[in-house]
Amino acid sequence: MVARLDTTERAAAPMPAPSGRIDRLATSPGRAAIALGVVLGGLVAGLSPPQWSAPFIGGIVLVIVGLIAPLVPVLLLGFAAVVGGAGEIRLGAIGITGTDGILLIALIAHLGAHSLGKRIPRAPVFLLPVAAFLGFAILSTGWIIAAGPAVKELARWAELALAAYLVASWCRTHRETRGLLLVIFVGALLESGLGIYQAIARIGPPSFAAGALFRAYGTFDQPNPFGGYLGMVLPLAVAVALLAYDDGAKARFPGPRVLRAVAALTVVVGAMAMAMSLSRGAWIGAVAATLVILVGLGGRTLPLIGSAGILALLVAALGALDVLPPWVTDRFEAVTQNFGIFDVRRIVPNAENWGIVERMAHWQAAWEMFQDHPWLGVGIGQYVPTYPDYAIPPWNDPLGHAHNIYLNVLGELGVIGATLYGVMVISWFGIAIAAMRRAATPFQRATALGIVAALAATAVHGLFDNLYVAGMNVHIGVLIGIAASDWKRTGRVVD
Repeated sequence: MVARLDTTERAAAPMPAPSGRIDRLATSPGRAAIALGVVLGGLVAGLSPPQWSAPFIGGIVLVIVGLIAPLVPVLLLGFAAVVGGAGEIRLGAIGITGTDGILLIALIAHLGAHSLGKRIPRAPVFLLPVAAFLGFAILSTGWIIAAGPAVKELARWAELALAAYLVASWCRTHRETRGLLLVIFVGALLESGLGIYQAIARIGPPSFAAGALFRAYGTFDQPNPFGGYLGMVLPLAVAVALLAYDDGAKARFPGPRVLRAVAALTVVVGAMAMAMSLSRGAWIGAVAATLVILVGLGGRTLPLIGSAGILALLVAALGALDVLPPWVTDRFEAVTQNFGIFDVRRIVPNAENWGIVERMAHWQAAWEMFQDHPWLGVGIGQYVPTYPDYAIPPWNDPLGHAHNIYLNVLGELGVIGATLYGVMVISWFGIAIAAMRRAATPFQRATALGIVAALAATAVHGLFDNLYVAGMNVHIGVLIGIAASDWKRTGRVVD
């Protein structure tokens, strides 16, 4: 009787949570699938042009690793933004970046795990706002004038949702989340180091010259997205360095101490690189993120607020005494003197206000698109194709987007699309705030607070740029996935 009861209890017990390893690949079907993939991949690599062979071979190796351990390509999504701007492979009119490749491999590993018997979570509820926005964007293709930009833009939002789902599905323990954060911080360190080297060695086009230095731009080709990327990472690094002193789990690598040390180093190096980018949008976003972290710290913020105030007064005093370099003071003066709404047609551009006026010209173009198509917009991805009809001379180059994500969405998708976009972004804040309020450990709280601050920096910087480019869309999806994963496991410590 006792033995029968024990067997029944064992049968009714829940199955252990799946790990990142696919043990069933040891079976004959698994080995056959890997062998077939290696053969086919080798044939494709051998028949491809030389510049494609190395990426194909590297992709094949990563696919095999992903089928054995699906967590590996998901962790590599922490490098999404770093490799997103490092170049692309052109297949006709389609460009494939390293970010696209890593995400595709992570999806293949995910589907392979499902086909080999792994229990894979269904699409979570937190993706519904993204699905609603993406659905309306797909409907807007019914009135577009250029299909290529629409497909590219739809792919960006689909990749964001896919990255969030994969991270929430596979990063389900403290150790896995620490590993992903470590990858993100290491990627930011490498990117920051490259930017600092570019600034000091004066590497870049002549337009990036700023006194004795050049503006840092990393692998993004432009300083503003470079600063925007750092604005997505540094708030998270600050929160982890300050608060993630214990996660209640076994201190296996990467442990809390290792992660905090790397986070602190990322803050120091990344802050230097952001300063050297001279990106005013990134600086303003950093201020917003700092305020969020100070509020999240609660009563412990008084010394920090006092220190920040003293530092601000010191910088202002140095500027008043003409001690700061002119290339620094000029950036601040341009913000304070030209921050506002004005009619570009009534402004005479010069060397001091050129950047501000150029951005305002694109804002006006997007606003006029909205005025002509208030409810449905001109269609997803149609800002650039439609821009010639709204361009204000001499700014005839559309520059890829409106340099304001809100006006860009409003012009392309009208009131309906902008409302869905707002709901989607608010839902991201809700997920991260819920994770922070229900956190069971300091590590969870620090991670969630950092994500809230990073989303705030991105939202504020979005007033001056579009940061859903160069792999940063996938990076935002990674942050959302981490917050959603923390939210699912609140109230208990898992490792």
